[in-house]
Amino acid sequence: MKSFTKSPLQEVKPVPILDEEMELIETQASARLTKAGRELGYDPLELEMEGVDFDDIDMLDEELASVGMGGLELGDELAGEEEEEYDFWGGLSEETPHEDDSVDVELWMLQSRRSQLLTPEEEIRYAQQVQEGERLHKVRQQLAEKRKVSVEEISEAEWAEAVGLPPYELAYRLEEAEEAKRRLIESNLRLVVSVAKRYATRGISLADLIQEGNLGLIRAVEKFDPSRGFRFSTYATWWIRRAIARAVINNGRTIRIPVYVAELINKVIKTEMRLQQILQREPTDEEIAQETGMSVERVREIRRASIEPISIESPVGERDNATLGEFIPSTDIVPTPEDVTRQMILREQIEMILQKLQPRERDVVRLRFGLDDGHQRTLEEVGAELKITRERVRQLELRALRKLRLIGERLEDLRKTRGLELEEALAMIEEKDLE
Repeated sequence: MKSFTKSPLQEVKPVPILDEEMELIETQASARLTKAGRELGYDPLELEMEGVDFDDIDMLDEELASVGMGGLELGDELAGEEEEEYDFWGGLSEETPHEDDSVDVELWMLQSRRSQLLTPEEEIRYAQQVQEGERLHKVRQQLAEKRKVSVEEISEAEWAEAVGLPPYELAYRLEEAEEAKRRLIESNLRLVVSVAKRYATRGISLADLIQEGNLGLIRAVEKFDPSRGFRFSTYATWWIRRAIARAVINNGRTIRIPVYVAELINKVIKTEMRLQQILQREPTDEEIAQETGMSVERVREIRRASIEPISIESPVGERDNATLGEFIPSTDIVPTPEDVTRQMILREQIEMILQKLQPRERDVVRLRFGLDDGHQRTLEEVGAELKITRERVRQLELRALRKLRLIGERLEDLRKTRGLELEEALAMIEEKDLE
């Protein structure tokens, strides 16, 4: 990275500045400095992200592949198109999809640029404070579980006695941990943007990708162990990419496909592109199957899975206003014996999964989603039937849905790695896995 000795900003003569004008002037000055730096060879991203080890970021693709995330390697192919699709410093370009989010994203990025990067020593100190806060919260959680009450029912005096600290010292350490967490998060917000914009063309708006990346960053702050000797930015990048990758897989398509299918789709697409360059023509399914080591039928099945659904409201023809739905014949749907059997098996599988929840959580899920009678109930209706408050119903529902998501991810991993059936996989999931 080149350097220059005299910034164009040094030529600007100082003038009286009103307080309300300061923010606008700082923004304009930042833009001028960035433009001057680019002309002299500066990379604005490197300038702002100094101290971040981006050499390790590309190596994370292999780690993502080891946990079932290898299908997202196409993100690297966007590297050459980033400046055309997204200008980190100037906001969203006119060609960027999801233009409605541009204002919010620009305001968010303006705020993130005000956060100072941390030194290695500050990272270690803040991470240790966060670890201490997590330890204190874990003691309270264990105390609540031991007494079989909610965490909120444990008083601060009981909490302080359990950790062996005076109440004022406990309050100070908790406040210190929250401040440390905030500093770690705010100082790495720009890292979230640098990762999120690589996935900006995956069917999800940049604003949503940044939100998912922020969740991954928060998780990284909570899990980071400075004693291992790694920089926080390297560790956080993995969690950020994992959160964004999961969001792309789960929400980037109208119909969600499993992670392992996404990997196979990307494998087939890359093989097809490589063979097309070698053969100078469209490769056949047989050639792709031979190159990938899959059967021809498997390749065709993967191709069908990669097809995006078409809306029945899509226009057909150029002269009239006909839509695709008008050409689809309507037939009376009569359930076949196979459909009835399939529904019975599905109901049994749902029941097996619900057995992993607490009895009250199962009741809330059944009533809220109408699993028994097909009638979905409101929070008030569920609360009236179970004789609990509306807020308690909401808490139970959130807890149950979180557990079900964890169960789903665990079942998918067990099926992929060990080839277990549903009943066998459920038997391996313990209560501690759902915490």
